[in-house]
Amino acid sequence: MDRTRTQCCSDRPGPVVRPWILLLSLVAPGLVLTGYAEEPAAGTALATDPASERTGRVVSIGGALSGENEAVYQTALEGREGTGPICVIPTAGADPQRSMDSAVESFRRWGGGEAARGVLLGSEEPERALDPVVAEELRECGGFFFTGGSQSRIAETFRPEGESTPAYEAVMERFRQGAVVSGTSAGAAMMSDPMIAGGDSEGAFQEGVGSEGGVRLDRGLEFLPELLVDQHFLARGRIGRLIVATLSDPQGRLGVGVDENTALVVEEGRAWVVGASGVLLVDAAGAVAGSGSPADVQGLRIELMGAGDTLDLESREVTAGSGKEPVSDLQSASSAHWERGSEDPDDLFGRWTLLHLLYRMGVEGSDPVRIRSASHTVHLRPGDGFRAVASSEEGVEGTPHGLSMGPVQVDIRPENLEAGHPDKSIAFYVGRNLTGDGSVLLGGFGHEPSSHWLEITPGRDFPEGTMVEVGVTESARYPGERTRIPQVSRTARFITSNYSEFAGFPPPLTNGGLNEHGVAARTVWSPSRAELREMTPDPQRGLSYSDLARAVMERARSAREAVRIVGDLVEAHGYATYGGNSFLFADAEEGWVVLTFAGGQGLWAAERLGPDQVRVLYPGFIRDFPVGFEEDPDFMGSPHLVRFAQEQDWFEPDASGSMDLQQVYGQPFPSLPGDDDAVFQYPPDREEELLGLTPVSLADMMALVRDPRWSGDRAGYGQVAHLTREDAGDPGVLWTAVAPSAATPMTPLFVEVDDVPPEYKQHRYMTKDADATFLDPGFASLEATRSAYRVHRRLLYHMCGHPEEFLPAVTAELEALEARRMAELPALRAEAERRRNSQGPSAARDYLTEQTDRWLHEALTLTEALVEVVEAQVKDRFGIAMPQEPVPEGATWRTESGPSSLRGGSERIHCYRPGLDRYPRRHGSYSDLRGTLLP
Repeated sequence: MDRTRTQCCSDRPGPVVRPWILLLSLVAPGLVLTGYAEEPAAGTALATDPASERTGRVVSIGGALSGENEAVYQTALEGREGTGPICVIPTAGADPQRSMDSAVESFRRWGGGEAARGVLLGSEEPERALDPVVAEELRECGGFFFTGGSQSRIAETFRPEGESTPAYEAVMERFRQGAVVSGTSAGAAMMSDPMIAGGDSEGAFQEGVGSEGGVRLDRGLEFLPELLVDQHFLARGRIGRLIVATLSDPQGRLGVGVDENTALVVEEGRAWVVGASGVLLVDAAGAVAGSGSPADVQGLRIELMGAGDTLDLESREVTAGSGKEPVSDLQSASSAHWERGSEDPDDLFGRWTLLHLLYRMGVEGSDPVRIRSASHTVHLRPGDGFRAVASSEEGVEGTPHGLSMGPVQVDIRPENLEAGHPDKSIAFYVGRNLTGDGSVLLGGFGHEPSSHWLEITPGRDFPEGTMVEVGVTESARYPGERTRIPQVSRTARFITSNYSEFAGFPPPLTNGGLNEHGVAARTVWSPSRAELREMTPDPQRGLSYSDLARAVMERARSAREAVRIVGDLVEAHGYATYGGNSFLFADAEEGWVVLTFAGGQGLWAAERLGPDQVRVLYPGFIRDFPVGFEEDPDFMGSPHLVRFAQEQDWFEPDASGSMDLQQVYGQPFPSLPGDDDAVFQYPPDREEELLGLTPVSLADMMALVRDPRWSGDRAGYGQVAHLTREDAGDPGVLWTAVAPSAATPMTPLFVEVDDVPPEYKQHRYMTKDADATFLDPGFASLEATRSAYRVHRRLLYHMCGHPEEFLPAVTAELEALEARRMAELPALRAEAERRRNSQGPSAARDYLTEQTDRWLHEALTLTEALVEVVEAQVKDRFGIAMPQEPVPEGATWRTESGPSSLRGGSERIHCYRPGLDRYPRRHGSYSDLRGTLLP
């Protein structure tokens, strides 16, 4: 063959250069710009600049290659140079022999018995890449096929630390002579340099390139140096990580996302598509970046190529294959998959979402579409010369075969510039030997953008065979199906804070609380590793984090039993995830951290917290976990927890006898040690702070939950469980704040009280879907009462606008009320016990209910007084600030009539300011300011 190479992109401008890329390239070039080495000097070894002499064909296959896909196999076979076979190289695979044998059999099926043979070069024997005998064997090949698995295994074996091996030089030599290089999945990703080595789309949008949570780039094998290649593309929703990788590339490479069972073939300066699905192009040459996040951009161009389409690598122009018709003239085969409106909240990175979205654009014509990820809004609109064509044959996922459309212009804006991390909630645990009174303390809050309300859930009896509905719906971040599981015959009474919205899960939701058996629970976000999240079934089934927390409150008589309840339910019925979660359970003796992992694999793990320990979950984590945990009473987990990690090549046992669960199954902490002004507070630093408070009092824990570093608009409520070892007849108490405790006094609630006042129940303020329907008459009387949640939020919003002026004085009033409650509590308990002994349990319950009602009304009255005086001072001294966002072009309404949801470029409301005070602080430290706001 006499193929020649057309140099791509030599005179094209690179993408926008972002300030954060420049900064990171100065302070951490190895982290961010791995694979972005400067141009090699003359005389550099062969492997450093192979593209200048490239003549062979490249067949980059997106993974999940069917043995029936004759067109792809024949495309690779036709690219052989000379009489040598296709040599199958299984370096990426966890089981190289099996991967190699399977691929050889498929090639021989379509090309005959001599068409292919294997070269067993696995990553477990990297020294074979240095063996001259192996290199000579590779020089006898007419082409190469790299199997799937891990692209990093290929790079580390063939180019360890960027250095060429004899095996790599032999493959590159044959490639320059015209031999085809093909590969599937990991074997496709490794063809570009840099290569995409890992990460998920949402993490890339939030974290960018190089960080643990973002898209990871590494050195590739440079068979396609002018491209950035991603695989399993449409099927796994990887548009986010390819966009971010392309935006961050200073060389201006074209991003290509190859879908499953599909190949992008590159040869002689052009590329074309073969196979079942398509290839998405991402071109950042004309993009203009903002500064809000790694995915803050306007004018990005994408284009979908289908089977038969060709791409000119120099001009980046796509020519649709012959015989295709406008998709608007074809019958809409995707109607069953995509019947939603033009503004859809579904996960942009869900399986097949982008394919269906683009097809719908093609069917409907020129209308723009908006779709959201967890942190960004993505606008898609047809570009100049937009066309959408396909064949009339059936394609993948309800779309016509060979769907070809574009160009499409993409604008991406962050929904919340503070949402670079998925901060969900926080929990604090202090063992009984570290408290002043020998109690166990468990405090924290949930983080949900919705209303919250208190509930005393009564104990109930259920007849045998009663079922309860659990799980998530198709509108959840990871779509699911609701299922029914058996309810127990008797459920316990418990206190909780309910809320209406998180991740699309059906309300009412809960993060736990305190039950009549003295078991307290908190749930905390704990993101699982990207590979696990990608394994999540569609649809997923099982109990959500809220279902599990509620089941523990209903059933558990101890913290240890709470762990078993979670484990048994996950193993029996599955876990419906939003990306990973953790629980912190406690009773008067001990605590337990429980992790439930994404992926639908039934994986969970638990660690006991003893009387001399503290723990801060932000996110939830477990580090050292014994491999033989079944024999250790301080640990529990799913039976296959260790085995599954080994099967995925995520963990290899060593002499330590333990594995770091956060490293193996989770993600690193989103903040670094000492990064105290970040949105995230590094958990080990916070644990050191907590130890510095020992002996920790109940009041100290309330001040910690109130700490403005985390108690702001993101904190839906506040809870502190004070768990004592006194007689079982003593009523358990949960100190609660119905709204963020920075603006809400905590009130002790007894588990045995009948109910809370209507002001503390559900109201429509910030409640999910409340704006879409009229009020049901049955709720009218309740809705007519004051909403305590709304009153406390008003105080928060006024106070946090000027925290230097108001936060200390407001805190002084809140904590003075709490101090009075703590002082009153012993006498109130004694009176309740006297009535219980003399008149029976109902008399004690009536008395506690009456006192609790009084306390909650006094808390509400105090907050209303504070709101009145703070609002008056804000009006007098600062004025009520009006929103400044511009209205849409041509609109006549005022800005304050527009949407009030958080916009890109804005921070969530919080009262913390660096230098405002030294934290953590002791409860009552502002007592000298009491009376400065109120008489």
